[in-house]
Amino acid sequence: MESGNGRVMALREAYKRGAADNYRQYLLDNAETLGLSGNAIEGMKNPVLTRERVTDVDRVKFAQEANESSVSAMSESETASRDAKNMDSSLLENAAKNPDLMTNTAFFRDFFEQVVPQN
Repeated sequence: MESGNGRVMALREAYKRGAADNYRQYLLDNAETLGLSGNAIEGMKNPVLTRERVTDVDRVKFAQEANESSVSAMSESETASRDAKNMDSSLLENAAKNPDLMTNTAFFRDFFEQVVPQN
């Protein structure tokens, strides 16, 4: 958990959706190599592989560096250009119907469906 808990959150969601069978099987197939007991894994409802760091490390510095992007962020104009390519006429029509974008829920709904990348 030194660099965030995104992996654990993803595994929880996979177990919830019934999409973690391959992960569970990997743990079972590799239990000995991973230093685990296959019998213990079989008895677990939603197993998650974790490790404990045994070496000295500046945990604050490590967490900061692990959460830094390894690529440059797009400029505002690059982001706007990308977003514009993902917009269709319905989005602009919703904006025209209510130009106060702070209260235009139809615009926001469509914007997030069309433009904002889904993770």
